[in-house]
Amino acid sequence: MHVLIVGVNHRTAPVEVREKLAFASTQIADGVRDLLQGVGARECVILSTCNRAEFYLAVEEPAGAAAATLEFLGKYRGFDGAVLLKHAYWHQDAEAAGHLFRVASGIDSMVTGESQILGQVRDAYREALDAGTAQRLLAELFQRALNVGKRARTETRIGEGTVSVGSAAVELALSIFGDLNGKRVLILGAGKINTITARHLLSQGVEAAFVANRTFERAVELARELNGSAIPYEKIAAHLPQVDIVISSTAAPHYVVDVPLLKGALKARHFRPMFLIDLAVPRDIDPAVGRLPDVYLYNIDALSEIVEYNRAGRGQEVRQVEAIVAEEAQGFAAWLRSLAVRPTVQELTTKYERLSTDEAEAVLNKLPSLTEREQELVRAMAKRVRTKILHDVLTYLRQIGESGTAARELATIRRLFNLENEEEERQP
Repeated sequence: MHVLIVGVNHRTAPVEVREKLAFASTQIADGVRDLLQGVGARECVILSTCNRAEFYLAVEEPAGAAAATLEFLGKYRGFDGAVLLKHAYWHQDAEAAGHLFRVASGIDSMVTGESQILGQVRDAYREALDAGTAQRLLAELFQRALNVGKRARTETRIGEGTVSVGSAAVELALSIFGDLNGKRVLILGAGKINTITARHLLSQGVEAAFVANRTFERAVELARELNGSAIPYEKIAAHLPQVDIVISSTAAPHYVVDVPLLKGALKARHFRPMFLIDLAVPRDIDPAVGRLPDVYLYNIDALSEIVEYNRAGRGQEVRQVEAIVAEEAQGFAAWLRSLAVRPTVQELTTKYERLSTDEAEAVLNKLPSLTEREQELVRAMAKRVRTKILHDVLTYLRQIGESGTAARELATIRRLFNLENEEEERQP
C-alpha cells in the first residue's frame, strides 16, 4: 500500500482553476467517498483551502491512481482534464509525507509561517475520520503532520513576524487611497481570514462600517467586535455605496458581487474609487467588476505577489523547518516500509506464544503438586524464554522492514520458521 497526494496550489494553478476543485466543508464527506469509489483507493483525505486543493489517498498502484484521480476530478467537477494535468502535482510515499509536512508547518503557504493552515490540516483529518475514510495509513500520516506543524512553531521562529494577507491588503489600500483615515469597509462573510484582514485595515484608521453574513447572529457578533453594524445579506446593495473598501470571503456557490451591483454603487458614490478584496475560493466577486472605471479588484492570487518576498527574507527559519520536515519524512518512510514485515512479526509472535504456552501447560499437567505461585513461575519462565528466542529475529525483521530490504529476505525467514505451513494448518 502506498500514500499518494494529487493537488494544485497557489504556485501551480491560478484561482480560476483552484476554485473548480474547491470543496466546501459541507461537500467533504460526499467528496471523499466519491473519490474512494471513483479511483479505487482505500483511504482518502481532502484538504481544501483558498490556496490549495489536495487529495491524499492510500492506493495499491500510485502511478495508475494519479492519472485516475486527475481524470475523475475533471469529470467530477466538469472541466477539461488536460487543464488540470497542466497545473497539478503528485507525490507518493516519502515525498507525499514531506509535502504534507511542509504544508502543516506553514512553509508551503502563501504567507510563510502562517498558523491557520495547521488548523485546516487538522479539520481535514477530522472530517475524513468522521467519514470513515482515514484509517491506518492516512491516520498515521496526518497525526505525524500535526506533530511536525507543532514542532516547526515551537522549535523555530517560523511563526514570528509573518507578512500576512491583511498587511498586504493595507499596502494596496494605501497605494489606492493614500490616507485610510475615515475610509469605510464592508465585510462580506464573518470568517477568520476576513476578520484578520479587517483588523489590519482598522489599525490604519479604516472604519468597520458594515458586516454581512449568511448567519446574521455571526454578523452581529463580528460587528460588535469591530465596532461596526450588522446588516442582512439581502441589504448589501443598499449599503454598498456607503463604503470605500469591500472584503469578501464567503462559501457562496455563485458571485456575491457582480457588475450591475457595482455599477449602481459607483453611480450613487459619484464614481469615487472602490477597493475590493476577494479572498474567497471559489471567487465571490465577478472578475468583470475589475474592468469597471474607478474599481480596484484584487483576488487571493494578486495578494500573493506582495507577500511572496516574505519567504526569501526568512530563509534561516525556513531551512530549520526543512530539516525537521526531512527528519520526519524519513521517519514516516521507515514506518511505511516496516508495514511489509508486520504480518510476519505478528505470525511469529502468535506461533511462539502458542508453543510456549502449550509446553508450559504440558509441564504443569505433569506436576500437579505445584502451588499456584510455582505454576505462575513456570508460565513466566516460558514467556521469558519465548521473548529471548524471538528477540533477535524480531529486531532483524524490523531493521530490514525500515531499510526497505524486506522483500528479498521475508520469504526465507517465513520458510525458516515454517509460517506458510502454519497458515495452511489453521485453515478449515
